[in-house]
Amino acid sequence: MAIPPEKLAQSLEILRNLQTAEGAGAIRARDLSRTHRERLLRNGFLQEVIKGWYIPSRPDEVKRESTAWYASFWRFCAVYLEARFGARWCLSPEQSLSLHAGNWTVPGQLAARSPRAGNKVTKLPHGTSLLELRIALPGVADRKEEEGLRLFSVESALIACSPNYFSNNATDVRAVLPMIRDASGLLARLLEGGHTVIAGRLAGAFRNIGRDRIADDIVKTMTAAGYAVRENDPFTDKPSLVIGARFAGEGDYQVRGPRRWSMVMLSFVLSRMARCKLTDTTSGFRACDRALIELFAAWYPVEYLGDTVETVVRVLRLGYRVSQVPVAMRQRFAGVPSKSPAKALLYLGRAFFSLLLALSRR
Repeated sequence: MAIPPEKLAQSLEILRNLQTAEGAGAIRARDLSRTHRERLLRNGFLQEVIKGWYIPSRPDEVKRESTAWYASFWRFCAVYLEARFGARWCLSPEQSLSLHAGNWTVPGQLAARSPRAGNKVTKLPHGTSLLELRIALPGVADRKEEEGLRLFSVESALIACSPNYFSNNATDVRAVLPMIRDASGLLARLLEGGHTVIAGRLAGAFRNIGRDRIADDIVKTMTAAGYAVRENDPFTDKPSLVIGARFAGEGDYQVRGPRRWSMVMLSFVLSRMARCKLTDTTSGFRACDRALIELFAAWYPVEYLGDTVETVVRVLRLGYRVSQVPVAMRQRFAGVPSKSPAKALLYLGRAFFSLLLALSRR
């Protein structure tokens, strides 16, 4: 006859096998006998989520502690939805975009779509819930699977998500938009559905992050197809500083050698800081809002390149947004350009020094 520790060991072995087979996030009541289930619950190795569904837990976890639930949330939802609807479900386009952006924060309410859903809310632990919506699924080509979760593809999610998502989740959207390499995938869907308003919104969003070629392709192609598209920037957090960029698709201005190398280096570093593409951070052609005008009236560096590089670093560190717009530079009418090899090398050294100085200042 097995003593109590041996019985618990048997139950734990069954639980371990279930976790290996099903994943660590969700255990169904039918997968365990009543004896094993009650033993594991009594000893703190299982937590009930909803009737008939459990998650693994630790016996030393404080009662009402949320760690086990948040660690199991995504896997639990994937297994639960798969059990409810088979393969005929997917998360909402908004949640799909957040996950594509790498944002795995557990939401207060997770929205999932399925033709079999009952339009109901299922309460889950620690103030979370699952909203099931009876809505048709996107086509197979517009879906993808990640970590067991069925999602909208990036292109289909950008088209299907609500306009408010762009302003309420601007960080996630700005992380996803650069994943789009060209407008072809979006245009196929926009043209098929005649989505003129959405086309204008996406064109504005791409232009906001400096992807003007994609924005122009969307507007021009939709217009050529006979649609009237009104471009609209969906982001409400407008940039405080806008740089007129000579290397963003307008004009034919070119720079070569050490001078170009330094420009590329500066743009790379400052683009990482700004979390958007900046191609011409040494450009002095800029526009700013009243808050920055007041800042620059009280503080403005006098060193060479400080008026461009250091001002961008300072603005970003203060939490302001920076973006760029393409500009075409006209031919010089007077003066002497600094294009000699010696001056170009001097420019390169000054660029490095200016960047180091700007990053070291507080």
